[in-house]
Amino acid sequence: MKKFVLLTALLVLVGSAGAQMVVATIEVGNSPYALVYDSVHNKVFAALQGLNRVAVIDPVENELVTTIPTGQQPTALALSPVSNRLYVGNDELNGPGTVTVINTADNSVTTTLNVGDAPLAMAWNSTRNKVYVMNRNSPSVSVIDCAAERVTTTISLSQTLNSIVYNPVNDRIYVSSGAFQRPGVVHIINCANDQATGSFNSGSNAGAMAVNPVNNRLYIANIASSNLQVMNCVNHTSLATLRTGDSPQGIIWTPDNRIFVTSYWGSKLHAMYGDSLRFFRETNLTGNPEAMLYNSRTEKLFVAKPLQSQVAVVDARIGHEGRIIDEINVGSGPRAFAFYPAEDHIYVGNAWGRTVTVLKDVIGVAERPDRGDFGAAFRPAPNPAPAGARLSFGPAGRVPGEVRFWNAAGKLVPTGDGPTPVAPDRPGVYFFRVVDAGRAATGKLVVR
Repeated sequence: MKKFVLLTALLVLVGSAGAQMVVATIEVGNSPYALVYDSVHNKVFAALQGLNRVAVIDPVENELVTTIPTGQQPTALALSPVSNRLYVGNDELNGPGTVTVINTADNSVTTTLNVGDAPLAMAWNSTRNKVYVMNRNSPSVSVIDCAAERVTTTISLSQTLNSIVYNPVNDRIYVSSGAFQRPGVVHIINCANDQATGSFNSGSNAGAMAVNPVNNRLYIANIASSNLQVMNCVNHTSLATLRTGDSPQGIIWTPDNRIFVTSYWGSKLHAMYGDSLRFFRETNLTGNPEAMLYNSRTEKLFVAKPLQSQVAVVDARIGHEGRIIDEINVGSGPRAFAFYPAEDHIYVGNAWGRTVTVLKDVIGVAERPDRGDFGAAFRPAPNPAPAGARLSFGPAGRVPGEVRFWNAAGKLVPTGDGPTPVAPDRPGVYFFRVVDAGRAATGKLVVR
C-alpha cells in the first residue's frame, strides 16, 4: 500500500492567520532608506541614500525600471498624488539640504528646492496639498506649496528635531524634538497660516509619533525615558504616560483604531486600543524591532528588525494580537516598508545593503511555479482527469512515494490509499504535492 502524505512544497497552505513568502529580491543600488508606493501610477519609489538617486520599481513585474538623480544622501520621501509629484529630502554633505521634486508620471526631475539643514522627514498635508519638511539641524520646517512647486515659508523651531506628522482632524502639524537625556518638546504648527502656535513638553528625546484621527489623539514615543505619551489634540493636554520597553522607536495607528509600539532595545511590542489609555498586550520579540507596516486586509503586522536582517510577522487580529507567525530573513538592515495592495505585496527597504525584498502576504492557497526539472518529471497524467481516475506521475507511469491533494479552499481532500494515486471524486481544480526520494514538487490538477 502506498502512503499518501501532506504536501506543502511549492504550495503555500495556510490557516486563518495566513503565511508569507519572499517572492523577489530586487537589486536597486546602495542603501534603499525610504520607500513609498504611488497608487496613481502603480510604482514603488525607493530613496537610495548611498547612490544619490531614487529607484523606480514596477510592482507588477517586480523589476527595477530606472533610477532618477537627486541631491546627496536622499533620506526622506513624500508623495502628493494630487500634484503627481514625489518630494525627496536630500541631506546634502556640504551646506543646507535640498528637496528634489520628481514628476511621478514620467520620472523626470522638475525642480530642486533649497530647504534647511538635514531634511530627514516630511509630511504631506492632504487638505491643503502642501509638504512640510522637517529640517533636523536648523531646526525649522520648510513649507512647500505643491501646486506652485516652491517653498512658501520657513518656520523656526527649537532643539534637534526628530519626527513630523500631520493631523487632518485639526489641520495641525506636530514636530517632536529633543536630544538624548534632555526633556523633549513637541511643536504645534497651524496649517491655515503656517505659524508655530505653541508647544508642549514630552519625555526625554521625543521621537516617533502617530495620530489617532478617530479619537483625535497624538502618541509620542519618548526614546530615552522609555515611555509613550498620549496627548489630547483638542486642548493639547497630556492624557497618560505609559511605560514601554527600552527605547521605543516605532509606532503605528491602524484603521481599526489600535496603536502598536515597538521597543528597540527592550525587544517588545505593545498594543492598545485607540479609546483606551493603557496597553492591553505586551509581546516579547526577538532582536531589535523598529519600523512597522500593517495590512488591514489580513490583519497582520510586519515589524522590521534591522540588526537581525529580518522582518517579524505578527498576528494582529483583534483578540489574537501578538502571536508571532513568522520571522523572515531579508536583506541587510531593513528599515522601511511600502505596500502594494493589488497583490498583498510588502516591499522592504534593506538600508544597509543594495536590495528591496518583496514579501507576499498569503491567505488560503497560493501556487508557486515549479523549480528545476524535478517538478516537470512528476506531472500527473491524465490532466485534466476524470473524477476518481487512477493517475500516473512522471516517465513510464512512475508512482512517487507520496501524493496529496487540496481543493481551492485549502482543505485536504481524502482520496484513499492504494498502489497508485487517485484523482479526487468531484470536478474542480485541485492542488497537489508529490514527494519522492526526499524531493518535492507541486502543481495543479483539473478534474472533470
